[in-house]
Amino acid sequence: MSTSTGGTEEVSSFKTYHFDGSDRTKFREWKIKTKAYATRKKFWKGFTTDIRDTEVTDSNGKVVKAKSSEEDITAKHTAMYYLIESLEGSAFTMVTTETEDDPKLAWDLLIKEYEEEDYETVLRDLQTLTMTKTEKPSEFRDRLKLINERLERIDKSYALNEVQFKAQYLSKLIDARALPNNDWCKK
Repeated sequence: MSTSTGGTEEVSSFKTYHFDGSDRTKFREWKIKTKAYATRKKFWKGFTTDIRDTEVTDSNGKVVKAKSSEEDITAKHTAMYYLIESLEGSAFTMVTTETEDDPKLAWDLLIKEYEEEDYETVLRDLQTLTMTKTEKPSEFRDRLKLINERLERIDKSYALNEVQFKAQYLSKLIDARALPNNDWCKK
């Protein structure tokens, strides 16, 4: 079954939320849904823990392999399977060129690519944010909230306080009302 960004597909009780990398604003939604699903299905640990056999020294001073638990190995394999099934396009290519068997590395790559941002980029997005002709004020406010979250992730001091947020929202709303043919303004 073919699905688009944000779509879902269920294969024998295994649901995947798809992300193709073309719209970085969709990454947040995909990440939250993936985390919730992986937590519920008990494979979230596969994304957050480096699961591999390691060498340890036993009480006699002999180096032996310490095996990961069966539960951890299952979480690792399920997490990687989930990523392979859910990622498409540039996101899939980015991950699979680096790893095909390490979901923690893959997850870290996705976070770095789609979440880590610099202040100038987010500030530019805030400054150029405009309300579309078909957008409701509540939808626009939600997009402004997402930009504010991005600012806060860089540094809490960059986030807009309540007054700054309302000023941004109202100024953009007033600009949008000045646009001709904006049906929601006529009501």
